[in-house]
Amino acid sequence: MAKNKAAAALGKMRAKAGDLADVGSLGGLARAKKQTPQQLSDQARIALRSRWRNYYAGEHALHGTPIPDEYAAAVATMTKAEIAKAKKAAERRKAKKEKGE
Repeated sequence: MAKNKAAAALGKMRAKAGDLADVGSLGGLARAKKQTPQQLSDQARIALRSRWRNYYAGEHALHGTPIPDEYAAAVATMTKAEIAKAKKAAERRKAKKEKGE
C-alpha cells in the first residue's frame, strides 16, 4: 500500500512539473496524468510518439541501432535537420551516461 502511495505521489509531482521524460508509454503518461490511455488527448499522444521517434532516429544515426517497425515510417519522413538534432540529443545522452558511470 505504501509503495502505491509513493508511486502516486511521484506521478503527481512529475505531472505538476511537466516532467514526462521518464514516462515511456501511453499507459505511463496516462497514469502520470491520472487518465486512462483512451482519455489522453491527441496532442499528448502525438508528443509521446514524437519523443520516441526522435529517440530512435538519434540512436540510429549515432550507433546504427535498428529502428522498430512502428517508428520506421515516421523516421523516414524526418528532415536532415531533424535527424541532426536527434543525433545531437543522442550524443548528449551518451555523454551524460558516461559521465555518470
